[in-house]
Amino acid sequence: MPQKYRKPVTEVLYAQRPNLIKQLDDQSGVWPADVTYIRVPSGQYMYFGTVYDPDYDPENRKVLAHKLSSIRDGRFVSDILVEALKRHQKPAYLHTDMGSEYTSSVFENLLATNHIRHSYS
Repeated sequence: MPQKYRKPVTEVLYAQRPNLIKQLDDQSGVWPADVTYIRVPSGQYMYFGTVYDPDYDPENRKVLAHKLSSIRDGRFVSDILVEALKRHQKPAYLHTDMGSEYTSSVFENLLATNHIRHSYS
């Protein structure tokens, strides 16, 4: 019988935060970001984090910055955003889920320093 592996749980430490882009007619100033879980043969997980282009076209997204890591935390997602900011004009909004890496003080401070509003789903 094959061994079952459990996907790591994203810990939500806060009440739902606002979805600031929900009512926007023009989402060209929005960068979506996400972390994908990849199970490797050992059964462990690697994390592939990305920040996408401001086009916000789900059918044709361009990755602005990415990183692969065995650790999923605020520093991990901050590094990705810093890389995107080096190469592209900053967005008005960054849209993410409520994962602990995105609600961490490290990540929230980076957004505040760069005057980027954080939208959540």
